[in-house]
This record gives sequence, structure tokens and C-alpha cells, in this order.
Amino acid sequence: MVDAHRVHHHLPKYLDEVKKFSRSRKDRNGSIDFNYFRRHIAELPFATPARSVTLNEITMNGNKEIEELVDRFYKIISGKAEEERNWETFRTLFFTNAQLTSMRFDSSNRCVALPVTVESYIAGLAKFLKTTDFYEHGFGYQIVVEGDIAHAYSRYEARYSPAAIEPVKKGTCLIQLANNGSQWLIVSMLWQDKRANPPL
Repeated sequence: MVDAHRVHHHLPKYLDEVKKFSRSRKDRNGSIDFNYFRRHIAELPFATPARSVTLNEITMNGNKEIEELVDRFYKIISGKAEEERNWETFRTLFFTNAQLTSMRFDSSNRCVALPVTVESYIAGLAKFLKTTDFYEHGFGYQIVVEGDIAHAYSRYEARYSPAAIEPVKKGTCLIQLANNGSQWLIVSMLWQDKRANPPL
């Protein structure tokens, strides 16, 4: 198999070999000896066999990219009060029309979903971060990749100081992603804080 990345560099030599071959290599009937041609061209520098990529390697690479993307999510929202967050980079983590949903309990102790857009999430969180130091990190990732879609499970903890021992909250986040052909992006997020005193 020809390595296309090296063809451009060696193309002049390749053309020169073709010219030499057409003048000198013919079989008994005066026709071009293509068997010799194939053997000879295979010895040129750019004709190095390409290494095949296994499905396991593709999955591992996808897992790493997804883990790094989720880490960026947590890193961007973390920092000191009034510290400017990079919301432009934050937006690039998501597909258009992505949805972020938190699960809360109302006054009747019923679980309710509160979905928001990326822009609404930014507006609400930015207001909170103006007056509050906040550091959140994810861990315990479990990632499943199936073709161009993926699911990531993340546990998380939040603190008002990175040096604090006890978190102010912890919970679970479920993340759905899709690959747009060049990178993984978040399609939806669903999370719930762990309840301090769940009802019996």
C-alpha cells in the first residue's frame, strides 16, 4: 500500500523510474512487463506498507478525547469569584441545540427535570460565580463508544476551595456525545446532586 503522505516528496524519483522502466523493461513479445514494474515500484521509499488501526485503538482514542472534553467542562466552570471564565471555549464543547438538564426535588419531594440551553446555563452559572468561589471536578468516568455516538458516566464533587477536604456537593452526571467527523461534542447532559438525607 502506498503511503500518500510520502508521495509528494518522492514523486520526481517515481516519475524518473517510470521513464526508465518504459524504455528498458519489456517481455519477449515487446510488451511492458508489469510484474517487474509492481515489484520495482514497491521498493521505492514511499511505498511503505501503512499500519492498520485496530478497532480497540479507535475506541481507546475516542475514550481519551471524551475524557479530556469532560475535564474541560469542569475546568472552565471552576475558579475564584469574579474570575473570568472562557465561555467561548465552553460553547465549543457542545453541539448546536444541546441540552443540559438538572434533576431537582420540589416542595412536595417529587423529582423534576429542569432542562436549559447552553446559553441559559452560562447566564445562570455566571451570575452565581460573580459572588462565589467554586471548584468542581469529575472522576470515576465510564465511557462507552459505539460508532459516532458515545455515553459517558461521571461522578463529580464541588468545593468552595480546591484545598477543602469535604465537598459542598457531590453527584452523578450522564453525558451523551456524538462525533461530527472531526471531534466529539456534547449532545446532552443530565445530572443530579446526591441528597444529604434521602427520604425513607
